Parts: sequence; structure tokens; C-alpha cells
Amino acid sequence: MAGPSSLNQFPAKGGEYKYKDATLKDASIIIDELSEQDFTFSERHRSRRNQSFQTVEGARDFYVNAISEMIDVGAPNEPFDVLIDTPPLVASNELKKLCREKIDEGLEIEWFDVASSSGKHLLQVHDFVTGAVADNINGIGPKASLYKKIEKKRKRNG
Repeated sequence: MAGPSSLNQFPAKGGEYKYKDATLKDASIIIDELSEQDFTFSERHRSRRNQSFQTVEGARDFYVNAISEMIDVGAPNEPFDVLIDTPPLVASNELKKLCREKIDEGLEIEWFDVASSSGKHLLQVHDFVTGAVADNINGIGPKASLYKKIEKKRKRNG
């Protein structure tokens, strides 16, 4: 998704750097750098107040289905990696099964990992993309304008 230069924009501090904790100025630096990178992203939105989150099974199914849709939106003839921020429930086995099914369908998945974003800087960069998307959708605060800088990177169906 993002090259090493985007990762270098993160402050040299221990722990996880979250979009929600970044100032507009700091988030702008990272989003500006991302806008120059060669990457695409797709979006799936669901409020945690949605009925599918009323049970553990419903929430797990939502995550597995959303990730399945995102994999299907990608370029089917290009190999890719799957790196997922640890969801707020145990879904690793279902996600691994999903990836095995996608491989059986002919997709080339190089590797699969579910990890905490606190230990993976690439997932922290991803958090800035999803944060900008969410702020844009919800029209929240001054950071909502950051989405426009990366909007052209969005992968659209069809």
C-alpha cells in the first residue's frame, strides 16, 4: 500500500500512532505523502450499532464478509498479501479459511497475517486512510477534507 517514505512521516515515539490522535497538521503530512504513493483502497462501511453487531457470530460474519468483498474488488490476476488489523473479536480461523477458499478460486495470496496495529506500522498507515474515509463520510471535523487528497486512489467496482 504505502512505501517506506510514508512510514517515515510517523513521529518517532513508542506505541501506536492513531489517526484519531493526530492533529490536522500531522495527519495532513501523512495523507499528503500517501497521495503521492502507488496504492489503491476499497471501502466497506457499517456502523457498530448495526444489527449484525448484536451477536458475536454476527460481528464475526460481518468482518469475514467485508474482507471477502474487499478481496474480490482487487485485481484478480495480481498476487497480493492480506494483512488485517486484529478485529475486536476472534475471527482468525474464519479469515484463514476465507483466504484458503480464495486461493482455491485461483487468487494468488502471497501471505496472510492478522496482527495488532500497535506492532505493524503499515497498519497504522492504513488507519490514516480509514480515518480519512470515515471523517469524510460522517462529515466530522476539519480532518474530513483530507479524504479529497486520496480519493483518486479509491478502487471502484466496475
